[in-house]
Amino acid sequence: MPNLIRYIIQEDPTKKTLSDLFADRVIDDYKKSHSGIYRTKKEDIAKEWGKKTEANLNKYLKNKSNYSKKNESKFLAPFNDFLRNYEQMKKDKNIGNDKFFHCKANYEAAKRGKWGEFVGKTISAVREFPYGTLRHGIQDTSDDWEANRRGWRGAKTGKNLLESCSRNPRDYYK
Repeated sequence: MPNLIRYIIQEDPTKKTLSDLFADRVIDDYKKSHSGIYRTKKEDIAKEWGKKTEANLNKYLKNKSNYSKKNESKFLAPFNDFLRNYEQMKKDKNIGNDKFFHCKANYEAAKRGKWGEFVGKTISAVREFPYGTLRHGIQDTSDDWEANRRGWRGAKTGKNLLESCSRNPRDYYK
């Protein structure tokens, strides 16, 4: 907890309460991340980075049981999409795979309609702010947010999962 307090206080030490500091920091980080100004540039990433992750994700996607049950329209279905993708991401253990699973979870949830899109956006926002920002930094959070948007856009425009969500993590950077 001391690191969290130091992280928050460095922004504005004149505030009186920790909750004021925390709320201001979260709102500020959300605005910065959502604007995309902190996105990682593709030229800053090695050209071969992500090839192993892409190969493993292609192997993972060959197994049809990994896809969500499209006809499942229960109230908790979008939550299950996120949980299943989170568990698979942790099991996969490939560096850079998180962008694909962010995109995939949001794509699958958004395919379930307005409720699924709402759940996806809510879970993404709660997950990234403040937890993601504090743990991984504003730049990673901004990159994750872009992967989330790719999933939502792909579902809305009728693209399939593989068109919407690239398996190579390098493709998620501008």
